Amino acid sequence: MPGNAIEVGPRRCLGVDEIVEAGLGRYSVRPSPEALEAVRRARGIYLEEARRRPLYGYCTGLGALQGSRQPCGPRYEERVMAEHAAGMGPLAGEWVVRGFMAVWISQASSGGHPLRPELVVRVSKALEEGLVPLVPLYGSVGASGDLAPSAHALQCILLGRGKALFRGRIAECSEALSSIGLEPLDLEPGEALAAINNTAWSTALTAAAVWAGLRLVEASISVARYTLESIPFNPEEFGAGAEAKKHPGQARVARLLRGAKPAGSPGRLQDPYSIRCIPQVYGASLEALEWAASVVEREACSPTTNPVIQGGRAWHGCNFHTAYLALAAEAVKASLVQVANMVSYRLERLMDSRINGVSDFLAGEGSSVGAMIVQYSAAAIAAEARAEAFPRSAEWLATSLGHEDSNPMTPNAALSALRVAWILSWLLSAEAAVASMIRRARGLRDPLGVEASPEDPSGSVYRARERILPEELRVILDNTTLHL
Repeated sequence: MPGNAIEVGPRRCLGVDEIVEAGLGRYSVRPSPEALEAVRRARGIYLEEARRRPLYGYCTGLGALQGSRQPCGPRYEERVMAEHAAGMGPLAGEWVVRGFMAVWISQASSGGHPLRPELVVRVSKALEEGLVPLVPLYGSVGASGDLAPSAHALQCILLGRGKALFRGRIAECSEALSSIGLEPLDLEPGEALAAINNTAWSTALTAAAVWAGLRLVEASISVARYTLESIPFNPEEFGAGAEAKKHPGQARVARLLRGAKPAGSPGRLQDPYSIRCIPQVYGASLEALEWAASVVEREACSPTTNPVIQGGRAWHGCNFHTAYLALAAEAVKASLVQVANMVSYRLERLMDSRINGVSDFLAGEGSSVGAMIVQYSAAAIAAEARAEAFPRSAEWLATSLGHEDSNPMTPNAALSALRVAWILSWLLSAEAAVASMIRRARGLRDPLGVEASPEDPSGSVYRARERILPEELRVILDNTTLHL
């Protein structure tokens, strides 16, 4: 882990880029002195109030068992952690867990979570030292906090239970902690719930989906221009008329495409929508993604536990609910599906000699199908994007004997958005490969250096993906799960 550290606190938290870059291991995150004082104050308010009235999670059962009294002490807090560490499925990728840890530190540093400061410092040190708990990808329903993944990660860092990826190998959490000078903690009453009852898992996943989405739309605009300059088209479609509507995203995309020169004389007064309407569709997607980014950044800056400390007292409520993030994740997915549809239809159009100006399927003399099967494969993967389009946040299922009856499944929505982002990355690669084939057939320069050929279709697409997508974007898209 590099020595660069971002200090967070009540007046400074994480942006989308910082969450993802912390996930990629470029930054550590630490609480500022102001944050530690705010955390200490919050813990004191919580303990004072717990002496006067019942507080949820302070020596109580949880969920539908909230009315039961439980023993106060470290053993019960350990049991809370153990019983919540019930995740399922493949292990989350390193960037997911590190991103979670970064957001957890940011949220806890807001001064609304009733924890001791040493817990926040410990998670920060674990992140800085490269200790990455092994956490199953699935288990959170997006309300009640991201309980299962948080419990897996934090019982490792706080209690030394479970396993972690540490210094290039799988280690027992207790061994990894000892290697960085830490021993398991005894948790005080209420700290287990305060630690795991957060939205950091949902926030980290949604941040990555937004971050990837913004970069993919930017890449899509560049690839679209690359395609346009490979074929005849009508440049009027991106002129001042595209700024007649008062949508800033549409105008921005039109300006990025303006000046693209057709390869040959325009053969049509009006191009197919997948060419002509790029500013309208991509601009809308950009604006939706920017709104989603604002939601993520507000969430990363907020206390998200229950009870929350605010205004000098503890308040029971629902700040662990991720409805905002769920809608943000769905906005990412809807935006990227729109672009994916545009790309897949544009690829189909590029097979037509009337569009590409070369030949049907770019088939030369002696060719069996030309680039036809590149478009077939793109259609297959585009169909998966459409299958993912159903909103996961609509799949509410009640939990805890119906007591918890509003669960937006936000991590599922964010993972679905990331899958659509992954699909779009391949569709863009296919488009770039086909545009490169057109350029070569027309004797045009290939500035991307893809040097695509219908005789090497798969290799052409893979080369295009490396040329058009930065490495860090490929790391995020290709490593949602841990490859051991």
